[in-house]
Amino acid sequence: MKYIETIDLGYDENRKVIIKKVNFRKSFLEEYSTLFTEGIIYKEVTVSYEDTTKVVSLSSPKTKKEIEDYIQKLQNYYQLEYFKIDVIREEDGTFYLEYSTKKNQEIIKLIPIKDEKGFKTNLGYAVIAVS
Repeated sequence: MKYIETIDLGYDENRKVIIKKVNFRKSFLEEYSTLFTEGIIYKEVTVSYEDTTKVVSLSSPKTKKEIEDYIQKLQNYYQLEYFKIDVIREEDGTFYLEYSTKKNQEIIKLIPIKDEKGFKTNLGYAVIAVS
């Protein structure tokens, strides 16, 4: 309970208790945010493409140079493919990534691309995939 501030409970149609909302302590969220932005921990996101839905690692935002250096190090040990995809934003605030896979290609990581000078928040995503 040292990470949780409050929990809102409710009932479903069968009168079973369900969790509606969990409010985490501000200090926990700040620590988590710092760990993520420093690249110490990653998030996992569910990605759907073609007929596949899978969980993929999401890195903290990096510049193009940082991504290229990271990919170069990985390619010394693994056969990886790397490419950029753009973010398509809808009027209702949602967004999606337009992407079509090559045959037998599997996405393993997404890295948000950030502006070198820090003015633009999202320039797209770098995709790391294996065949």
